Amino acid sequence: MTAMQGEDATPFLRWIGIVLPGFLIWGAHFGLVYGYVAVACTLDAGVGGTQAAVALATLAALLLIAGLFWGFVIRPGSRFNAGPATRFSRRLAWATALLSGGSVLLTALPALIFPGCA
Repeated sequence: MTAMQGEDATPFLRWIGIVLPGFLIWGAHFGLVYGYVAVACTLDAGVGGTQAAVALATLAALLLIAGLFWGFVIRPGSRFNAGPATRFSRRLAWATALLSGGSVLLTALPALIFPGCA
């Protein structure tokens, strides 16, 4: 039976809601950081202001990912009462939050260390 014939699509949407948000935040952070550095270099903005903006964008992205982590992994209640599917989805949320957070940090690192306009 397909979803069009009445099957519940909620589990699929739940998986998408667990896996995608962290990566979408990372993608938005990536575009914002490198787009901002390119525009700032074109307009001859100072390196200090550029690095401060990158640091602020990185902090915002990490806080969003931490909020997702809190919402999916820590807040939902006791792990002892959860079934195997719930435990797996919490582990998946933990892994995607960790991977997305690491990706955000690795995206920001070159922009913070090296002056982009040199």
